[in-house]
Amino acid sequence: MKKISNEFIRWFNYIIMLFPGGVGIFLRRFIYKLILSKVGKNLIINNHVEMTGLKNINLGNNNQISSYCTFNAHDGGSIIFGNNIGINRNTHIGAANGGKIKVGNNVMIAQNVVIRASEHRFKSIELTMDSQDYEKGSITIGDDCWIGANSVILKNVKIGNKSIVGAGSVVTKDIPDFSIYGGVPATLIKMRK
Repeated sequence: MKKISNEFIRWFNYIIMLFPGGVGIFLRRFIYKLILSKVGKNLIINNHVEMTGLKNINLGNNNQISSYCTFNAHDGGSIIFGNNIGINRNTHIGAANGGKIKVGNNVMIAQNVVIRASEHRFKSIELTMDSQDYEKGSITIGDDCWIGANSVILKNVKIGNKSIVGAGSVVTKDIPDFSIYGGVPATLIKMRK
């Protein structure tokens, strides 16, 4: 029965993600308040946004999610967003398979960003990588941060308050408060204060 219920939710989710314009935004706001863990006021979800693990997703007030974004929190994952968050097109927020992602308040996430809190294990060369399960982790993004376009944020990273991640960066280590990081892997460019 649970499998049928999950399948129905996936079909329903697919149908409501297709509606364009203001009617679609209204419908998604209404429906997601019923099926997500928590939804704050003034949620705007544009069309073609895909979500899995709906009961593990918590969105605060004044969140705006652009088209073609994906949120994955199935299989024990967790996504928690604060207030006043803007996410641009084609961004992937992946906390599936036990990963945890927490984003503070007043955060800007540009287009084509990947935030992934779990990854495939690959220690054994005797087994294929896709058969080795996942290694879960966590990602925390502090308040008043800006994540530049085409950036990748990997598991077990904390981005400090009021920090900037430059476009095209790959973040593999913690970023302190008030800093600007960029590059592959991301390194300190300068402090903001």
